[in-house]
Amino acid sequence: MKNILILGGDMRFITVANLLAGDGYNVSVLGFKKSASFDGRISFFTNLPEAVERCDAIVAPLPVTKDNITVYAPFSINEIYIDDVLSYAGERPVFCGMATGEFIKSAEKFDVRLIDYFKSEYLTVLNCVPTTEGAISIAIENTPFTLFGSKTLVMGFGRVGRHLSKTLAAFGADVSVEARKESDLAWICALGYNKLPLSKLDEHLNEFDIIFNTVPKILLTPDRLRLINKECVIIDLASYPYGADVNFCRENKIKYILASSLPGKFAPQFAGKIIKETICSMLS
Repeated sequence: MKNILILGGDMRFITVANLLAGDGYNVSVLGFKKSASFDGRISFFTNLPEAVERCDAIVAPLPVTKDNITVYAPFSINEIYIDDVLSYAGERPVFCGMATGEFIKSAEKFDVRLIDYFKSEYLTVLNCVPTTEGAISIAIENTPFTLFGSKTLVMGFGRVGRHLSKTLAAFGADVSVEARKESDLAWICALGYNKLPLSKLDEHLNEFDIIFNTVPKILLTPDRLRLINKECVIIDLASYPYGADVNFCRENKIKYILASSLPGKFAPQFAGKIIKETICSMLS
Protein backbone atom coordinates (compact mmCIF):
# COMPACT_ATOMS: atom_id res chain seq x y z
CA MET A 1 0.00 0.00 0.00
CA LYS A 2 1.97 2.97 -1.27
CA ASN A 3 -0.82 5.46 -1.97
CA ILE A 4 -2.13 6.96 1.28
CA LEU A 5 -4.92 9.51 1.66
CA ILE A 6 -4.87 11.65 4.81
CA LEU A 7 -8.48 12.64 5.36
CA GLY A 8 -8.94 15.56 7.75
CA GLY A 9 -7.42 15.98 11.18
CA ASP A 10 -5.58 18.68 13.10
CA MET A 11 -1.90 19.76 13.19
CA ARG A 12 -0.81 16.23 14.08
CA PHE A 13 -1.86 14.99 10.69
CA ILE A 14 0.30 17.50 8.84
CA THR A 15 3.21 15.77 10.59
CA VAL A 16 1.77 12.34 9.72
CA ALA A 17 1.51 13.33 6.04
CA ASN A 18 5.03 14.78 5.90
CA LEU A 19 6.65 11.79 7.62
CA LEU A 20 4.86 9.30 5.37
CA ALA A 21 5.95 11.28 2.30
CA GLY A 22 9.51 11.25 3.66
CA ASP A 23 9.33 7.46 3.93
CA GLY A 24 8.48 7.16 0.24
CA TYR A 25 4.70 6.84 0.35
CA ASN A 26 2.62 8.66 -2.25
CA VAL A 27 0.62 10.90 0.06
CA SER A 28 -2.44 12.95 -0.76
CA VAL A 29 -4.55 15.02 1.60
CA LEU A 30 -8.14 16.23 1.67
CA GLY A 31 -9.55 18.62 4.25
CA PHE A 32 -6.53 20.93 4.38
CA LYS A 33 -5.50 24.18 2.72
CA LYS A 34 -2.28 24.24 0.72
CA SER A 35 0.53 25.68 2.82
CA ALA A 36 4.30 25.65 3.24
CA SER A 37 3.82 23.35 6.24
CA PHE A 38 3.36 20.40 3.88
CA ASP A 39 6.08 18.46 2.10
CA GLY A 40 6.24 19.51 -1.55
CA ARG A 41 5.63 15.93 -2.71
CA ILE A 42 2.14 15.82 -1.20
CA SER A 43 -0.92 16.11 -3.48
CA PHE A 44 -3.99 18.12 -2.50
CA PHE A 45 -7.56 17.14 -3.32
CA THR A 46 -10.92 18.83 -2.85
CA ASN A 47 -12.98 16.15 -4.60
CA LEU A 48 -13.61 13.20 -2.26
CA PRO A 49 -14.44 10.48 -4.86
CA GLU A 50 -11.34 11.36 -6.89
CA ALA A 51 -9.10 11.38 -3.81
CA VAL A 52 -10.37 7.99 -2.62
CA GLU A 53 -10.11 6.47 -6.11
CA ARG A 54 -6.37 7.22 -6.23
CA CYS A 55 -5.47 5.76 -2.82
CA ASP A 56 -4.82 2.28 -1.44
CA ALA A 57 -5.67 3.18 2.17
CA ILE A 58 -7.35 6.03 4.02
CA VAL A 59 -6.01 7.57 7.22
CA ALA A 60 -8.75 9.34 9.16
CA PRO A 61 -8.10 11.53 12.23
CA LEU A 62 -7.98 11.11 15.98
CA PRO A 63 -10.76 11.36 16.98
CA VAL A 64 -12.28 10.24 13.72
CA THR A 65 -15.48 12.19 14.47
CA LYS A 66 -16.95 14.39 17.16
CA ASP A 67 -20.56 14.34 16.01
CA ASN A 68 -20.96 10.89 14.37
CA ILE A 69 -21.94 12.69 11.15
CA THR A 70 -18.78 14.31 9.83
CA VAL A 71 -15.08 13.49 9.87
CA TYR A 72 -13.15 15.68 12.32
CA ALA A 73 -11.50 18.16 9.94
CA PRO A 74 -10.96 21.57 11.59
CA PHE A 75 -8.98 22.95 8.62
CA SER A 76 -11.49 21.92 5.98
CA ILE A 77 -13.63 24.54 4.24
CA ASN A 78 -16.33 21.96 3.53
CA GLU A 79 -17.67 19.26 5.82
CA ILE A 80 -16.63 15.68 5.05
CA TYR A 81 -19.52 13.31 5.71
CA ILE A 82 -18.78 9.89 7.20
CA ASP A 83 -21.26 8.01 5.01
CA ASP A 84 -19.77 9.58 1.88
CA VAL A 85 -16.26 8.44 2.85
CA LEU A 86 -17.36 4.91 3.69
CA SER A 87 -19.50 4.56 0.58
CA TYR A 88 -16.49 5.37 -1.62
CA ALA A 89 -13.93 3.36 0.38
CA GLY A 90 -14.81 -0.05 -1.06
CA GLU A 91 -12.07 -2.57 -0.21
CA ARG A 92 -9.64 0.11 0.97
CA PRO A 93 -8.90 -0.11 4.71
CA VAL A 94 -9.74 2.95 6.79
CA PHE A 95 -7.30 3.71 9.61
CA CYS A 96 -8.92 5.86 12.28
CA GLY A 97 -8.64 6.87 15.91
CA MET A 98 -11.24 6.36 18.66
CA ALA A 99 -13.93 4.92 16.40
CA THR A 100 -17.34 5.48 17.99
CA GLY A 101 -20.08 2.88 18.04
CA GLU A 102 -21.99 4.84 15.40
CA PHE A 103 -18.94 5.05 13.17
CA ILE A 104 -18.37 1.29 13.46
CA LYS A 105 -22.02 0.62 12.56
CA SER A 106 -21.69 2.84 9.49
CA ALA A 107 -18.55 0.95 8.42
CA GLU A 108 -20.37 -2.36 8.81
CA LYS A 109 -23.25 -1.03 6.70
CA PHE A 110 -20.84 -0.32 3.84
CA ASP A 111 -18.73 -3.42 4.53
CA VAL A 112 -15.60 -1.32 5.11
CA ARG A 113 -12.61 -2.63 7.04
CA LEU A 114 -11.80 -0.32 9.97
CA ILE A 115 -8.45 -0.34 11.78
CA ASP A 116 -8.51 1.74 14.99
CA TYR A 117 -4.90 2.77 15.58
CA PHE A 118 -5.80 4.28 18.96
CA LYS A 119 -6.13 0.72 20.27
CA SER A 120 -2.36 0.38 19.88
CA GLU A 121 -0.64 0.17 23.26
CA TYR A 122 2.41 1.89 21.76
CA LEU A 123 0.38 4.94 20.79
CA THR A 124 -1.76 5.20 23.92
CA VAL A 125 1.22 4.87 26.27
CA LEU A 126 3.39 7.44 24.47
CA ASN A 127 0.36 9.74 24.15
CA CYS A 128 0.54 10.10 27.94
CA VAL A 129 3.73 12.16 27.60
CA PRO A 130 2.26 15.22 25.84
CA THR A 131 -0.98 14.83 27.84
CA THR A 132 0.98 15.10 31.09
CA GLU A 133 3.11 18.00 29.89
CA GLY A 134 0.02 19.84 28.68
CA ALA A 135 -1.81 19.26 31.97
CA ILE A 136 1.10 20.55 34.00
CA SER A 137 1.47 23.59 31.74
CA ILE A 138 -2.22 24.41 32.28
CA ALA A 139 -1.82 23.98 36.04
CA ILE A 140 1.16 26.34 36.17
CA GLU A 141 -0.62 28.98 34.07
CA ASN A 142 -3.80 28.88 36.17
CA THR A 143 -2.49 28.85 39.74
CA PRO A 144 -0.72 31.52 41.83
CA PHE A 145 1.46 28.95 43.60
CA THR A 146 4.10 26.39 42.68
CA LEU A 147 3.44 22.73 42.00
CA PHE A 148 6.16 22.13 44.56
CA GLY A 149 4.41 21.64 47.88
CA SER A 150 0.91 21.86 46.42
CA LYS A 151 -1.68 19.28 47.40
CA THR A 152 -2.78 17.59 44.19
CA LEU A 153 -5.32 14.88 43.50
CA VAL A 154 -5.17 12.64 40.43
CA MET A 155 -8.47 10.90 39.81
CA GLY A 156 -7.94 7.57 38.09
CA PHE A 157 -4.84 5.37 37.84
CA GLY A 158 -4.88 4.35 34.20
CA ARG A 159 -2.07 5.14 31.76
CA VAL A 160 -2.45 8.93 32.01
CA GLY A 161 -3.02 8.85 35.77
CA ARG A 162 0.17 6.85 36.34
CA HIS A 163 2.38 9.06 34.22
CA LEU A 164 0.85 12.27 35.58
CA SER A 165 1.26 11.14 39.21
CA LYS A 166 4.92 10.30 38.62
CA THR A 167 5.61 13.68 37.00
CA LEU A 168 3.78 15.69 39.67
CA ALA A 169 5.78 13.89 42.35
CA ALA A 170 8.99 14.80 40.49
CA PHE A 171 7.92 18.46 40.71
CA GLY A 172 7.66 18.06 44.48
CA ALA A 173 3.87 18.06 44.71
CA ASP A 174 2.08 16.21 47.50
CA VAL A 175 0.30 13.67 45.29
CA SER A 176 -2.87 11.78 46.20
CA VAL A 177 -4.40 9.34 43.73
CA GLU A 178 -8.02 8.17 43.67
CA ALA A 179 -8.81 4.65 42.53
CA ARG A 180 -11.35 1.88 43.07
CA LYS A 181 -9.42 -1.32 42.40
CA GLU A 182 -7.52 -2.85 45.30
CA SER A 183 -4.59 -3.61 42.97
CA ASP A 184 -4.39 0.05 41.89
CA LEU A 185 -4.54 1.25 45.49
CA ALA A 186 -1.72 -1.12 46.37
CA TRP A 187 0.45 0.23 43.53
CA ILE A 188 -0.38 3.81 44.49
CA CYS A 189 0.83 3.12 48.00
CA ALA A 190 3.92 1.20 46.83
CA LEU A 191 4.96 4.06 44.53
CA GLY A 192 4.87 6.53 47.40
CA TYR A 193 1.66 8.44 46.64
CA ASN A 194 -1.23 8.96 49.03
CA LYS A 195 -3.93 6.41 48.21
CA LEU A 196 -7.52 7.61 48.19
CA PRO A 197 -10.26 4.99 47.68
CA LEU A 198 -13.32 6.31 45.87
CA SER A 199 -15.39 5.48 48.95
CA LYS A 200 -13.31 7.99 50.97
CA LEU A 201 -13.27 10.74 48.33
CA ASP A 202 -15.91 12.97 49.96
CA GLU A 203 -13.95 13.13 53.22
CA HIS A 204 -10.85 14.65 51.59
CA LEU A 205 -12.03 16.77 48.65
CA ASN A 206 -11.63 20.06 50.55
CA GLU A 207 -7.90 19.42 51.06
CA PHE A 208 -6.67 19.86 47.49
CA ASP A 209 -5.23 22.82 45.58
CA ILE A 210 -5.48 21.12 42.17
CA ILE A 211 -7.58 18.18 40.98
CA PHE A 212 -6.66 16.39 37.76
CA ASN A 213 -9.38 14.09 36.43
CA THR A 214 -8.59 11.28 33.98
CA VAL A 215 -11.82 9.27 34.34
CA PRO A 216 -14.53 9.70 31.63
CA LYS A 217 -17.32 9.40 34.17
CA ILE A 218 -18.98 12.14 36.23
CA LEU A 219 -17.49 11.38 39.64
CA LEU A 220 -17.45 15.05 40.65
CA THR A 221 -21.19 15.43 41.08
CA PRO A 222 -22.81 18.65 42.39
CA ASP A 223 -22.77 17.23 45.93
CA ARG A 224 -19.04 16.56 45.70
CA LEU A 225 -18.28 19.86 43.96
CA ARG A 226 -19.82 21.68 46.92
CA LEU A 227 -17.13 20.12 49.13
CA ILE A 228 -14.19 21.43 47.11
CA ASN A 229 -12.00 24.29 48.32
CA LYS A 230 -13.14 27.48 46.55
CA GLU A 231 -9.58 28.19 45.38
CA CYS A 232 -9.11 24.69 43.95
CA VAL A 233 -8.53 24.33 40.20
CA ILE A 234 -10.02 21.31 38.42
CA ILE A 235 -8.27 20.22 35.22
CA ASP A 236 -10.31 17.63 33.36
CA LEU A 237 -8.30 15.46 30.95
CA ALA A 238 -11.04 12.92 30.27
CA SER A 239 -13.09 12.54 27.13
CA TYR A 240 -16.88 12.97 27.08
CA PRO A 241 -18.85 12.79 29.38
CA TYR A 242 -15.86 14.17 31.32
CA GLY A 243 -15.41 13.85 35.06
CA ALA A 244 -17.42 16.72 36.51
CA ASP A 245 -20.84 18.28 36.16
CA VAL A 246 -19.83 20.98 33.67
CA ASN A 247 -22.99 23.09 34.03
CA PHE A 248 -22.76 23.12 37.82
CA CYS A 249 -19.13 24.29 37.60
CA ARG A 250 -20.09 27.15 35.28
CA GLU A 251 -23.12 28.22 37.29
CA ASN A 252 -21.15 28.24 40.55
CA LYS A 253 -17.96 29.80 39.15
CA ILE A 254 -15.84 26.80 40.04
CA LYS A 255 -12.38 26.93 38.46
CA TYR A 256 -12.92 24.12 35.99
CA ILE A 257 -10.77 23.68 32.87
CA LEU A 258 -11.80 21.21 30.21
CA ALA A 259 -8.51 19.97 28.77
CA SER A 260 -9.15 16.91 26.62
CA SER A 261 -7.11 16.11 23.47
CA LEU A 262 -3.96 17.83 24.76
CA PRO A 263 -1.41 16.03 22.52
CA GLY A 264 -2.80 17.74 19.41
CA LYS A 265 -2.71 21.14 21.12
CA PHE A 266 0.59 21.04 23.03
CA ALA A 267 2.81 18.68 21.03
CA PRO A 268 1.40 18.07 17.53
CA GLN A 269 4.77 17.06 16.08
CA PHE A 270 5.48 14.44 18.74
CA ALA A 271 1.88 13.20 18.70
CA GLY A 272 1.89 13.06 14.89
CA LYS A 273 5.14 11.11 14.91
CA ILE A 274 3.77 8.34 17.12
CA ILE A 275 0.55 8.16 15.06
CA LYS A 276 2.65 7.78 11.93
CA GLU A 277 4.84 5.10 13.50
CA THR A 278 1.76 3.18 14.64
CA ILE A 279 0.14 3.32 11.20
CA CYS A 280 3.38 2.25 9.47
CA SER A 281 3.63 -0.72 11.79
CA MET A 282 0.06 -1.70 10.92
CA LEU A 283 0.63 -1.19 7.20
CA SER A 284 3.69 -3.45 7.23
